[in-house]
Amino acid sequence: YAPYPALLLAPVLTGILPKLIFTVLEKLRLKKYTLIDTILAITLTNLIASVLWTTLGLSWMYGTTFTAQFILRFHVIILTTVFEIIIIYTLLKSKIIERTAKL
Repeated sequence: YAPYPALLLAPVLTGILPKLIFTVLEKLRLKKYTLIDTILAITLTNLIASVLWTTLGLSWMYGTTFTAQFILRFHVIILTTVFEIIIIYTLLKSKIIERTAKL
């Protein structure tokens, strides 16, 4: 089976949007990677990529309404967002990402 083109954009957005959001927030403040920044970046990314774009792509692919797909996916998206915030903030504060980037 070939990949569905409408769903291919979501992973790209998930990879690009957090860095763009963090860059904008970093220019607005002197402090780097606060909890609020992390919550904002991950929530906006998941809202755009997962909630809007992926749900829309799935509704096109299966021929269902956006609302039907949204209701089925809403709980999973909320849980995923919470876990992503916890994991990413922990990694950012542990400086593990900066250490691996220098290798």
